Amino acid sequence: QSDHIALGFQFLPKESTRLTVEGFYKFYSNYPVSVRTGISQANQGAQFTSVGNEEVVSIGKGETYGVEIFYQQKLVKNLFYTASATVYRSLFSGRDGKLIASSWDFGYLVSATLGRKFKGGWEMGLKYRLAGGAPYTPFDPILSRRNYLISGAGTLDFDQLNSVRLLPFNQFDFRLDKKVNFKKVTLDLFI
Repeated sequence: QSDHIALGFQFLPKESTRLTVEGFYKFYSNYPVSVRTGISQANQGAQFTSVGNEEVVSIGKGETYGVEIFYQQKLVKNLFYTASATVYRSLFSGRDGKLIASSWDFGYLVSATLGRKFKGGWEMGLKYRLAGGAPYTPFDPILSRRNYLISGAGTLDFDQLNSVRLLPFNQFDFRLDKKVNFKKVTLDLFI
């Protein structure tokens, strides 16, 4: 079960410009928890494959809360752009009832997109994304050394579930399009 509370406002300084600010709080209950490990599906990260692969019970709880700011400039004089920033927490509990960072608890997300249309059917797009470090569970070095020859993989230290974080992630994309219009179809070539 998921119950959401959101409160926000929108400011339209011009017909082509929009600014929104939204706060949110989400409550989760009856979330699936592994019978074998006692860990919430939300906290398993890469170890979670698909629903039905293991027995679960619906005893988990969770909460996600934060603030998002979004700015948009619609297409004006062949130029458009958007920017957003979100600061949030995402916490879930397993069998022990203790709320810890979920696999989606990056802490912050920032994105910006810029697009430009040129003459002759040419378009250019730029996109930048930044996310805080994803939480993960470290390996237990002693058990990993003992079990590696049998399992072929390291053994995670579930006493430190999602207690370590990766470095922040960022990505920059560039796209160049050429549109060719025919009578009934448009051909879009892009790199």
